[in-house]
Amino acid sequence: MQLLKIRLSRLGVYVLNFKKYYTLFINKSNAVARERLFEEFYRKYALIGKTRYESIEDLNNNPPQYELYIVGSDQTWSPSISEQKEKEVFFLSFVPEGSVKGSYAPSIGLLAVKEQDKELFRKYLDDFKYLSCREKTGSRILSEVLGKDVVNVLDPTLLLEEDEWLQMADGKIIEEPYILEYFLGNRIEHRGFVKKLSRQTGLKIVSLPFDSLDMADTSVERLYVGPAQFLRLIHDAEYVCTDSFHGSVFSVIFKTKFFSFCKHSDYSAQSENSRLYDFLDSIHLNDRIVMDYRSSPSLSINFDESARYLKKLREASWDYLVYMLDQELR
Repeated sequence: MQLLKIRLSRLGVYVLNFKKYYTLFINKSNAVARERLFEEFYRKYALIGKTRYESIEDLNNNPPQYELYIVGSDQTWSPSISEQKEKEVFFLSFVPEGSVKGSYAPSIGLLAVKEQDKELFRKYLDDFKYLSCREKTGSRILSEVLGKDVVNVLDPTLLLEEDEWLQMADGKIIEEPYILEYFLGNRIEHRGFVKKLSRQTGLKIVSLPFDSLDMADTSVERLYVGPAQFLRLIHDAEYVCTDSFHGSVFSVIFKTKFFSFCKHSDYSAQSENSRLYDFLDSIHLNDRIVMDYRSSPSLSINFDESARYLKKLREASWDYLVYMLDQELR
């Protein structure tokens, strides 16, 4: 009865967003197929323990036993995630007292954090022996809050080089030249930019649909893929247009010409823009972020300079990771 009341209370939302929900419904089988490809990739390449933890209580009652515990990566320390009920798991609260804690490239994502978030960081990170963050902005914020040095390191996907990622990629999927469109947000102006780029270059658009806007767009070729196909499609594209941080990252790794977009404004509680700003600025490619959708940014990119900066950052990041492991496990 309670579930029925909840659904009836949301009836107005469903009516107003009928097209969206209908599109998601009819594409459910595509989403399931995509999830299957992700599971196949995980089984092939990810080393996962046999014990399954489904709650913070499970972890507290039977914590895994290791010499060193490392948390990372992605948005594990983002305030939007830390608002969740079991947020402390991302700060290794289940680790037995006296054990060594470290971090590798967790992301905060924001340009500034609220006082309540600072208190959260102080509470859970004070006993970390090794601290790092993916963004320069995040490293600065944590250093100021904790009064400790927080190392700025690369996202772990950037620790591997192009040939190493290609070993995990599928074979060629599309023969003809194309623009790859990969958006996680729902901003129409981003799609408009891609359509304009298509007219300008004469290239077809291939879309990886996650939002209902892209699922419903019959003017483009739509593909529902897993990580292995994702890697190949970025590698082979003439251009990549994306609001995904990792869409931009793999474009850089594969030296594929790309345009980056922000899903949210800098002031949104959901913003994760700082990780994109800081990364592209660190390799001198921040001009690839499209802010004016009516403009025509340069279609060419010289990756030689960015590759030199990335090489230095990769070496420094490996040094930090190896140092942390060597200090505790030798």
